[in-house]
Amino acid sequence: MSGDSSDVHGSPRSGPYPQPPLAMPYSDQVIAKRLEPDNIKVSVLPAARNSTAYQGRPPCCGNNNCTPLCPISAQYSADIHIKRAITNGAKLLANAVAFKIDSDRNGSITTVHYKRPDSSIGKLSGKHFVLACNGIETPKLLMQSTTEALPRGIANSSGQVGRNLMDHPSIALSMLMPEPVYPGRGPQVVSQINHGRGDTFRNKHSAGKIFIQNQPDIQGYVTDLIEDQQTWSTLDRDLEKYASRYIMIGTEMEQLPNVSNYIKPSTSRMDTIGIAMPEVHMTLDSYVQGGANYFSEFLNHVCALLGATKIQETGIGKYWPNHPMGTTIMGNNKRTSVVNSDCQSHDHPNLWIAGSSVFTTGGTANPTLTIAALSLRLADCMIQELTTET
Repeated sequence: MSGDSSDVHGSPRSGPYPQPPLAMPYSDQVIAKRLEPDNIKVSVLPAARNSTAYQGRPPCCGNNNCTPLCPISAQYSADIHIKRAITNGAKLLANAVAFKIDSDRNGSITTVHYKRPDSSIGKLSGKHFVLACNGIETPKLLMQSTTEALPRGIANSSGQVGRNLMDHPSIALSMLMPEPVYPGRGPQVVSQINHGRGDTFRNKHSAGKIFIQNQPDIQGYVTDLIEDQQTWSTLDRDLEKYASRYIMIGTEMEQLPNVSNYIKPSTSRMDTIGIAMPEVHMTLDSYVQGGANYFSEFLNHVCALLGATKIQETGIGKYWPNHPMGTTIMGNNKRTSVVNSDCQSHDHPNLWIAGSSVFTTGGTANPTLTIAALSLRLADCMIQELTTET
């Protein structure tokens, strides 16, 4: 984890980041300098990306390919710990999609059934189970594991499984800077604008994290140019201008938990091996809409301060960062929540749920660090249970 320990970024920490912050790209430096006279600060975001060599993984070298996958493993991804788990004796069963969970009359989970790509079925039995299938697939799996004794599915005596779905609904403004700033060097997102995360307006509308995208969509832009025959004669000039001046600034907004936002297994749509697909029900309430209006005005103000030419503004709900949260929320009361503070199911003592589905609120920041922290807490709880058993 790299970051500037002297900057709280709106999220105070109890200790410093393990590694220093990444270098700010030249394009972000230009933006920072131009916004400074108006007391708008730009800073490097903390990231699960190496700025120095760490445990055999190199520092970021600026491939600008963080999504979908860092080609040198400088950025953290789950396969890093999967490889370590295998080294320490874990068995990875690939091409196996869980579709049903069984429990006994005492409420203990006994078996997980899975399908292979050829639709053949297998099963796994055990004493302790951890579900880590994200905020969409985890509740879907629980809800489709119904029996006569559990008509709502596994871990769902509260009826809250699948409910309180949250994400980070976003807006974005793309623009061309008045001079070349050469984006695309370094990670795809490095910097943020420190505005709008903890202001007093939070009781009126959504707060948000404002990020600077360091990734021109060259392929998409060229495709658009080629499809427009009138611009063929100036394609090289237009492409050079776009590639050297394009900037996109966006805002990821927090979303309050709401039982009306939910997922459930579809009763009509199945995937290629016959497992129900998730059906998502999501609405954006006035709290988020108010945030979108506020940040739209601010982003347009920033565009004017930069002297940039606005290309397009992506409206609320058109752009999502894919951070599903909620759907198996944590709480002390089993009548209103799914897991306890250790991510342990209220209904099934040998079942734990890892991931952002246990979140009670979303906040404005990416969920990864909180997922990691809760996973460590979950592991401590499991170790204690195993120690007690022996």
